[in-house]
Amino acid sequence: MAQAIEQNRQPRKFLDDITVTPQTTRVTFVAQVDQQSGMGRGPAPVSGNTENSAITAASNRSEGINVSGLTGIQLKYAQLMNVNERSLPALSLLLALEEWYGTPYLWGGTSHRGIDCSAFTQAMYQSVYGVTLPRVSRDQHRVMERISMTDIREGDLVFFNTRGKGVSHVGLFLGNNKFVHASTKRGVTISDLYESYYIKRFLGAGRWKATSK
Repeated sequence: MAQAIEQNRQPRKFLDDITVTPQTTRVTFVAQVDQQSGMGRGPAPVSGNTENSAITAASNRSEGINVSGLTGIQLKYAQLMNVNERSLPALSLLLALEEWYGTPYLWGGTSHRGIDCSAFTQAMYQSVYGVTLPRVSRDQHRVMERISMTDIREGDLVFFNTRGKGVSHVGLFLGNNKFVHASTKRGVTISDLYESYYIKRFLGAGRWKATSK
């Protein structure tokens, strides 16, 4: 009998290796960061009831994490973008982004094993908007309607000159000056448009012509 009780107290795994010990009242999550590359991998489970956690939820929830009506994915990106729920991109965009977030950069790559900047924006547009963009960044720039930064909105593309020869990098604008892109050093990640490196190389923003009116 004592042996059976001890077995029942063993931690059990469910929902993608989230570990919960019986009688534990909550599960605590933080946005996990790869210590070597800086790429976000969260949310990740943290044992115990760490007070420095970013997200806390009752352990008896059966589907995802929901705090103040938000899903776990929305909470994750609200933290990464440093915005409240009202400023988040559409859930459909976040779901597509989650499929790629943290994917390593690979020049010419088009898969989850490695992807480059223009393949990433192409994949996102196909998934979220059903639009097939050209494969390379300069051609994506060519088919986009030029827009001013005062008119920029979620889903627009942002273009950069990183090689001194015109358009050579592209990302997808999320709002709050944040954009997601396949960075050569960090893979698919979120950056701030006004970081020194990017604002110095910024060429402009563009919107898919079918939605520019």
